[in-house]
Amino acid sequence: MPPLRPPRWGPMPEFTFSISAAAVAKLKAVVDAQNARNGTSLTVKEWMLQLIKEKAIAEEYMANMTEFQRRNEEEAEATKNAAFGAFALSERERLLAEIDG
Repeated sequence: MPPLRPPRWGPMPEFTFSISAAAVAKLKAVVDAQNARNGTSLTVKEWMLQLIKEKAIAEEYMANMTEFQRRNEEEAEATKNAAFGAFALSERERLLAEIDG
């Protein structure tokens, strides 16, 4: 799987670290279970790289989702208010027309 390299981040540095065989075995079990759930075939290394990337974008991602939700709620509220205002006006006109008969 080629590394994701957004242009705004530039070249990515490389890191090397070591973990025990026991940790790799436990991680492999986690990755295998996730692969089965998601229909993917990530290796432990690919899974770890993906996890690290997700951690790197988590704060910005949540801020963007929160902003999207806020805007969506504002738009929904504005639509609801417009619909209510239109209904109120038409209902007023209907009731006045009934009185005038």
